[in-house]
Amino acid sequence: MVSFDKNKEKTTFSSRLTIALLLFLVGGFIYFYNLGLPQLGKAEGRIAEVVREMLLRRDYFHPTCLFTPYVTKPIIPYWFVIGVYKIRGILDEFTLRIPVAISVLLSALSIFILSKRLFGIAAAYVSTAIFFTSYGVLIWGRLAAPDMLNVLFITVSVTFYWFIRDKENPFLFLFLGVIVALSGHMKGLVGVVIPLLLIGIDIVFSRRFFLFLRPRVIGAFLLGLFLYVIPFLLSKITSTTSGYNWISMAIHESVTRAIKPFDHKGTPFMYLEFLPIWMLPWTPIFLLSIIIFFKRLKELPYEAKWLGLSILAIFFLFTLAGSRRSYYILPILPFCAIFIGLIFELEKSLKDSLTKWAIKIQSGLFLIISLLLCLLAGYALIKSDIPFPKNLLIIILIHGIIILFGALFIFHFLKRDMVTHTVLSLIFTGFILSGGFISIEKSYFDGFSTERAFAKRVKALDKTLLETFNISYYHMGTRTRTRLSFYLDKKGPIQNLTKIDKKTAKNLILISEREDIQTLLNDLKSKNRDYKILLRQDIPWWLGWPNRQKKELKHQLFCVLIKG
Repeated sequence: MVSFDKNKEKTTFSSRLTIALLLFLVGGFIYFYNLGLPQLGKAEGRIAEVVREMLLRRDYFHPTCLFTPYVTKPIIPYWFVIGVYKIRGILDEFTLRIPVAISVLLSALSIFILSKRLFGIAAAYVSTAIFFTSYGVLIWGRLAAPDMLNVLFITVSVTFYWFIRDKENPFLFLFLGVIVALSGHMKGLVGVVIPLLLIGIDIVFSRRFFLFLRPRVIGAFLLGLFLYVIPFLLSKITSTTSGYNWISMAIHESVTRAIKPFDHKGTPFMYLEFLPIWMLPWTPIFLLSIIIFFKRLKELPYEAKWLGLSILAIFFLFTLAGSRRSYYILPILPFCAIFIGLIFELEKSLKDSLTKWAIKIQSGLFLIISLLLCLLAGYALIKSDIPFPKNLLIIILIHGIIILFGALFIFHFLKRDMVTHTVLSLIFTGFILSGGFISIEKSYFDGFSTERAFAKRVKALDKTLLETFNISYYHMGTRTRTRLSFYLDKKGPIQNLTKIDKKTAKNLILISEREDIQTLLNDLKSKNRDYKILLRQDIPWWLGWPNRQKKELKHQLFCVLIKG
């Protein structure tokens, strides 16, 4: 097999360890740098408000959102955040996102171990680097949402299975059952289904039925799996109010939604579109890896065939499910990263013309991105009327130049058949591109906020005013209310009014979204109510224009009104 030892390019254990440490240090920087800078996104509001209310009520078994029972998501991810809060003593965006950022690092470690176990050290390096720098992981690995926690436990479950599949120790299979059970508590039953599906594929095709037919093995595994229902039972037993029927809700959210979807009805071809997007910037080499895989199918080891079939099974599992969202497919990303790493371990792979073309096309994409960054930053520096800081534009220009050199190095080393240098140049360029995206471009735009800044201004109003007048929302959606409620940090529920009448329009501060403000003003005028606009939160133009759907824009502008 081709590895870092090819063509006398020997690597010692210490040098391999150094490369691995660098991978994880740079990966850690990408996912922890400015982690608390962005305000809460659409996927984070409910998580943040549930945790805040848990701490406020000192009740960790019965989550509420906007002070009503909330059982649509498993309970354990909230406990991870509460654990971080107990250590830091601060509940902010950084605290909310730490468990997810840690889950990315642990997922990468699991990928490294699994790919090394299946294919070798070169595949481990490449797979880990690709996972760290894929767009889907970069975006969801910095959000306080359970999706990457789901990815972690699925990946760990499968990795652990591959290390115990030849053993008959019931304690190991008990632990495997526990991991799979915990996986189901991150996002839902899909966290149980995917590991069982991938384990089942190996059992069938490697004909390992004899192992799981042994009572002590299957019994220990099922006993560990029983852990899944324990948090639900504790919540149900200790509940003093209705609304905590966890088991039926888990079935409703996972099984019913998959078979007879009641929302999130995406097209059957959704994942054909979004999987390449989540794999960026590695999409070219990923797509060409599929061709290489089928070209060399007959000579591939069993582990490679299992991996390919597992990716296909996960893809069809989500495609055949009736309920679809772009981020549902995220658990496939670790296995796609290992799939790409596989081509760097195939015998004579880097000598193959198709593999060389795959690396050239991937380098070509890096080259295009670098030129675009350089051209855009250079043009903005020349045109003084573009509203971006000069220092930022210079840094973006340098970012583009470094990516350009990285792409040129890949071409140079590939031409000379220098395997180690080619692989390291690919890893270097990917990290520079993704790390720069997080630390430069994204961090600049993340510095602007609407709801967080607005809530801060509301709280800064005269304390007497806030004590004298009640605060209510006006015709506001749940997502926006959860984020604002978290930032306002009130000790009780904030009422959401849908109309104004004589009883409600007295001594009241209303928080409204942009699309509802004119309706509200007209309503107040028709009732001859005096009002005053206390605060208006404007948004930068670049936060508004990408949201093509009008309904998305209403979440980005707020006004506060007072009636007497």
